Amino acid sequence: MGNLRRCHVNAEKAYPLELKDVPYTAPSDDEVTIRNHAVGLNPVDWARQIMAAALFSSTTYPDILGADVVGKVVEVGLAAASRFKPGDHVLASLTASIPASLPFEQVAAIPLAISPAACGLFQEDHLALKLPTEHPAPPTGQTDLIWSGSSSVGSNAIQLAVAAGYESLGPSQTFNNHSPTISAGALMIGMTAAAPCAAIVDRVEGKKFVSVSNHFSGSLPKEVQPKFILCGNNDVCHAIFKEYLPRALENSIFKSASRAEVVVHSLRSVQKGLDNLKQNEGSFIPYKEYSAYLLNDYF
Repeated sequence: MGNLRRCHVNAEKAYPLELKDVPYTAPSDDEVTIRNHAVGLNPVDWARQIMAAALFSSTTYPDILGADVVGKVVEVGLAAASRFKPGDHVLASLTASIPASLPFEQVAAIPLAISPAACGLFQEDHLALKLPTEHPAPPTGQTDLIWSGSSSVGSNAIQLAVAAGYESLGPSQTFNNHSPTISAGALMIGMTAAAPCAAIVDRVEGKKFVSVSNHFSGSLPKEVQPKFILCGNNDVCHAIFKEYLPRALENSIFKSASRAEVVVHSLRSVQKGLDNLKQNEGSFIPYKEYSAYLLNDYF
């Protein structure tokens, strides 16, 4: 296989993105090579470009953006061959099989949205809910609050919570002294959601804990414990990407609730896509949180 074309940030706060031909590197033992057919553009991508180490202190250069990858496997490492073979349709950041019938650009909205949703709901140091099952679990009788359920992260979180047997409430619910107990805690999404979400958790009966997907300023009620979600290569993400998601997508139990908008068709236009995404940030149009660009390169 010959050289590949790479799109990256070449130095701190460098603009625009640089295109460069680089030698192909074969996958290691537990890796696969994916021929990308769609890649999601996310707010964190333009933030990484312009804020650099102020946002992610561990950033090194060249920095390749893009956490939502969807495409076909072209080469498989020896250990990875137990799960994947050339020609498989997959999504990544953590690699998971997807049905060949699903449009690539629609699936590209899933990975970076489902990861914080899953970590906030299921990690032991967050809400610690039971993991979802392929077929919806029997009701647990417990209720959680998901703030911004129409967002990309929120729509994923609601589907996961329901599949695990929990009832999810949203901020449109009327909360008063007779409100349902939020027995499982709350998941907060959005830069301005911390104060109103915590106020509800503070006023009603239940678990006084909020999993927070965004940094926030200001103070919360002293009885409410917030914790910022850190996603990574952990047991919860492995359970979701390896065990739950492939079968749930195959059986149409889990769906991408975010409407993907194809904004560019080549690596050369990715900077334009990021600029458009940054310009529209804060519009509060849920389905525009995640856009997709289609390409034909390798990851």
